[in-house]
Amino acid sequence: MKNKKPTRRAALLLTLFILAGALFTAPASTALESGARYIVKIKNTAVFRRTDRGVPFETVSETEMIRLRDAGLLEWYEPDEETVITDDPSDAYYDADEKWDLAMICADAAFAADTVGQGVRVGVVDSGINPHPALKDCLLPGGCYIDGADADDTSDRYGHGTQVAGLIAGADENGCIGAAPGAKLVPLKITDGKTLTVSAVCRAIYGGIDDFGCGVLNLSLGIRTKSQALLEAVEYAEQKGVVIVSAVGNNGNSGLFYPALYETVIGVGAVDETGAVYYHSNQNESVFLTAPGSNVKTAGRGGGYTTVSGTSFAVPHVTAAVAVLRGVDPDLTPEAVRELLSETATDKGDPGWDKAYGWGVVNIGESVRALPGKTPDPDVCDRGDDCPMTRFADLDKTKWYHDGVHWALDNGAAVGTGANAFSPDNAATRAMAVAMLWRLEGSPEPEMAGETAFTDVKAGKWYEKAVLWAAENGLTAGTGAAAFSPDAELTREQLAVFLCRYAEYKGDDVSAAADLSRFTDADAVSGYARNAVKWAVSAGIISGTSKTTVSPKKPATRAETATMLMRCFARSALRPR
Repeated sequence: MKNKKPTRRAALLLTLFILAGALFTAPASTALESGARYIVKIKNTAVFRRTDRGVPFETVSETEMIRLRDAGLLEWYEPDEETVITDDPSDAYYDADEKWDLAMICADAAFAADTVGQGVRVGVVDSGINPHPALKDCLLPGGCYIDGADADDTSDRYGHGTQVAGLIAGADENGCIGAAPGAKLVPLKITDGKTLTVSAVCRAIYGGIDDFGCGVLNLSLGIRTKSQALLEAVEYAEQKGVVIVSAVGNNGNSGLFYPALYETVIGVGAVDETGAVYYHSNQNESVFLTAPGSNVKTAGRGGGYTTVSGTSFAVPHVTAAVAVLRGVDPDLTPEAVRELLSETATDKGDPGWDKAYGWGVVNIGESVRALPGKTPDPDVCDRGDDCPMTRFADLDKTKWYHDGVHWALDNGAAVGTGANAFSPDNAATRAMAVAMLWRLEGSPEPEMAGETAFTDVKAGKWYEKAVLWAAENGLTAGTGAAAFSPDAELTREQLAVFLCRYAEYKGDDVSAAADLSRFTDADAVSGYARNAVKWAVSAGIISGTSKTTVSPKKPATRAETATMLMRCFARSALRPR
């Protein structure tokens, strides 16, 4: 088990000591800013009618604060500071197709184990959340904590909260955009724009815990000065067993932000696609973990998709990790969650904790595997160094794909993409799929060798005979007039069709048909592929990309293709030649 670096705690205590003077405990003669709003805490002994019974403080005018203070009724008071959410407006948003962020945090292992934050309530303390196709199965009612606003208005006029929500639990017909699609999201609205007040944040924390039963709170925001109200709200969350995840800031320097600086809060910095610290991400004592936060694809405010940057968007990756862990073991304390995440993070920078990466980049897959007594240890090949995967530098025997890739290599169906590379996460092509089936048949010579009806299958190509054999035996009719599209990415529904036709060719019964209604994207399955997908789901060959999505048009990776092929051959009528 890792131990926290003394430097983080020591620096934290020193910082809190230095900043303690920011707390207002001034005498009556101290000059005060005219028109300011103040957060005040009434003494327990005072006879005073509180207007907001949901929180242990009041927000009052300067005049009222002075009256209460001079009457000796206040335990403490402080300005109701304005602060900002931590998106990064300097980076242009653009459409994106790739979800590199989920691969970096090893979300695939959690998906494969069906640990996706089922039933965990996550409070998103932000600008609200708009209805979105990727959020339709996870969005719950929430509340608005803006002074004077409609308490039930959780619409997102700014877009930030919707973007954050997508990175926690978003899922669409193409797969997941968030790592915890089984979680339930509660919008806790605190702003209609970029600026917000500390009192609204604190009210949202108490409300998320007491009114909505949230077990995790996502705060993609921060303030520069110490706040007693915020500290007490954070301490309340810890007492109630609620995990708070917050941003460390986007100044690109060592500036400190609250609540990320508080010891019980998971402060999150951002990394880019290369794994380097995002150039705007602050580096300081508050960084507990880092996560993808540069050009990551998520849900857009208006219903489409966008690409966003900033520590705001690194935070929800870690929030999703917390939801996944709590979904497996609801009894994990906040301290246990922090220890588990720190122990399983992918270490970067200096060994152990450092100001740039904290304990490293969050690793959901390793966190799930490390849960004691909840998930089995990853299978290790009983053939040891004789495992066929050992000759490929990019294959890991402890990954979810081990059985499928091992089987495909052992039976000669799969070959590498280079001298010592298998490229498990690369998309398979249509040519690769038929070539694997052809090899399993013993690489037979096609009857029409040297001839092809497909103009895009050239004589002498490595896949020529495989395509001809597949066409002769009814496994494919091509993608159009005289076209096979050998280099096109293989979609999950196309793979289902290839496997279904191959099983029928081998004499297997393919009449079984699963009910696809449990998948929200069932209507996206193409007409030609519907029966094949129903059969593949029924036979356990294809599982969903989440509990509610089958993602028929999502490209199948080489590892997925090998795994589905193995499942297909596990059926009694199918045997490799």
